[in-house]
Amino acid sequence: MEPTKENIKIKNSIIKFLEDTLLKNSDVGTKLLTTNIEGINELLPQIVDDYRWECIGYWDEDQTGKSSLKIDRIYNSSKDSDVINFSCDVENFPPLELIPDINKLSKDDVVWILPISSTNRNWGVMSYISPFNEASAFIKYNISIVIVTLLGIAMDREIAKTELENALETLKQTQNQLIQSEKMAALGGLVAGVAHEINTPIGVSVTAASYMDEKNNEIINLFESGKLKKVDMDKYINTTMESIKILVINLERASNLVKSFKQIAVDQTREEKRTFRLKEYIDEVLLSLHPKIKKTKHKIIVNCMDDIWIHASPGGISQVITNLVVNSLVHAFDDGDEGIMTINIINENDEIIIEYSDNGKGISESDIKKIYEPFFTTKRGSGGTGLGLNIVYNIVTNEYKGKIKCNSTPGNGTAFIIRIPEKEVIKSNGK
Repeated sequence: MEPTKENIKIKNSIIKFLEDTLLKNSDVGTKLLTTNIEGINELLPQIVDDYRWECIGYWDEDQTGKSSLKIDRIYNSSKDSDVINFSCDVENFPPLELIPDINKLSKDDVVWILPISSTNRNWGVMSYISPFNEASAFIKYNISIVIVTLLGIAMDREIAKTELENALETLKQTQNQLIQSEKMAALGGLVAGVAHEINTPIGVSVTAASYMDEKNNEIINLFESGKLKKVDMDKYINTTMESIKILVINLERASNLVKSFKQIAVDQTREEKRTFRLKEYIDEVLLSLHPKIKKTKHKIIVNCMDDIWIHASPGGISQVITNLVVNSLVHAFDDGDEGIMTINIINENDEIIIEYSDNGKGISESDIKKIYEPFFTTKRGSGGTGLGLNIVYNIVTNEYKGKIKCNSTPGNGTAFIIRIPEKEVIKSNGK
């Protein structure tokens, strides 16, 4: 049977419609797979062709748990939108009061309803009015179903992205809080250690002062009774000089401890930059760590030129040195070991290079890859928190814009090489 001119015309019309629709909807579909929520809203008028009116209702649940469809905008034939705030039950969707005057519609116009859903969630319902064409209506409807499904998937993706971003932000805040807690815990340990350390010179000074008071009373009694002899005076002078020497040494020791602790404590709780001599400051940091180190047989050697001045937040330097030393004390040595920790600082090739090393156990190759991760530790429950080297890494890379590298093999100690751009911190000869 020969096809009629009318059939050929309908066939060509369908082919042309499919070509145009595939081209247009391919572009819309691609955009839906990559755009954000605002982009999705801009694409809504393009999802359906040749409509007189369009609206979308999203599922909304009130405090009683009852679900309804919330409509926030409707689109007219020119694809302009009117923002509204309207809710209705699903059985009354689309709401008659929002549909254009029925007298203005063509007799071929039909109200179409499409679900907006993905495999994970029902988002709502789309409704639009467009003319019914027997040749293309159902093809058009099926394509619209695909596009609206892509819309649901795009909304799934955007909600998941938002939830992931919120979760990451919460994790960052939690990590920052834990790091601050770790810093304050370290400061608390420093307070306890320094307080214990100060007790020794203060106790010796009190004993020396009491002894001097006793000898003063003895010499006064001898003088008042007329029994004071030259030998008694010589003995008193020698005793007094020795006691004064003990007082000066121990009070100066206590004063240095207080001064060092005060500066380190302030630096660890504030981030203001100041100019300071690097070696002198590192010596102060190590002095504040003396209560921890003196319980061991370890030695710390510092090699640094006296004329290196830097302008930076000293709290960062304090935390880097403190955490590296404590890391060695906790992980590198067993009780009773006589370890050596070395800090070499040089200024070359427009960089400040801090080389910290110990001659301890070393680190396995598998663990080296994870040492900067927050909460990673091989000594949980035995003094390790897993935050020390994470703090060091963040200070070096974020605050000082530098780099840090760890070299270690089991049994051969560990070395950290820190490179800080000279432009970030350097001041030579105090200038």
